[in-house]
Amino acid sequence: MIVFALRRAAITIPVLLGVTLITYALINAAPGNAVTMLADPLATEENRRAMEHALGLDAPIWVRYVLWLGQILTGNFGYSYVSNQPVLPLMLSHLPATLELMAAALLIAYVVGIPLGVFVAVRQYSWYDYVTTFFAFVGISTPSFFLGLVLIYVFALQLNWLPPSGQYTLGGSRSLGDLLTHLVMPAAILALNYLAITVRYVRGSVLEVLGQDYVRTARSKGLRERLVLYRHALRNALLPIITLAGLQVPSLFAGAVITEQVFAWPGMGQFAIQAIGARDYPVLMSVTFVSATLVVVGNLVADLLYGVADPRVRLS
Repeated sequence: MIVFALRRAAITIPVLLGVTLITYALINAAPGNAVTMLADPLATEENRRAMEHALGLDAPIWVRYVLWLGQILTGNFGYSYVSNQPVLPLMLSHLPATLELMAAALLIAYVVGIPLGVFVAVRQYSWYDYVTTFFAFVGISTPSFFLGLVLIYVFALQLNWLPPSGQYTLGGSRSLGDLLTHLVMPAAILALNYLAITVRYVRGSVLEVLGQDYVRTARSKGLRERLVLYRHALRNALLPIITLAGLQVPSLFAGAVITEQVFAWPGMGQFAIQAIGARDYPVLMSVTFVSATLVVVGNLVADLLYGVADPRVRLS
């Protein structure tokens, strides 16, 4: 498994290189640059050119990319055009909030989704199955920003049960309870789509496994139904779920951007949106690089979990 992990880690290098190259080209293809946002509207053309030279924006795009890549390899993520502060500390200050939101959303999706999927699978075509399927399709098809606004209106403005936005109460104690209270709505909204997908995948996967010969054999031996279901059937049914988890990480980042905007959650998504508005290229590239790294690591972990979930899988 160690050899497999090292080989997969080596493959991530050209993947990350390709992601950064494409992202850098797309960012620089957009109209305008940081000078457009930072310069005084009455500034002369000479002043604008001086600012572009000071920021290195007058160099060819391939030169700027090579210089940026060389800095990344040395651990230097550059300086923000807007705040003139090092990008790495700024980014690391926003990363924990996004990781908290993603971890809470995944926890909700799998802790609720996997048992619920098993529950409706063993009750196929019952009213439980139909109701769960209906709400799963509603969760998949409803935009997260719309549901977020609905939750804010109902639970924050009307019932006053939960805070409408932010990570902590301004001027509060920044306690764990305060954090969890603020985390409920954004985590629930971010988890809803993945919860619905997880229920559908688990249901289909468990139904397929329950028809296998080894499940019938386990039942014929007189094993309890719960033991057959959770020790024999569910473990093999989890393989598609592991694949799904690896594929959900990129979309989870995309969903976090929208959710963080709706709930003013101070994470990487809101940080990236602010950088896009300011044409802050070093921040955008750094956020993209870190996000792509986390996505690649998530897929690597999913590959390694195959061998844990199914003893028949051998990683070599």
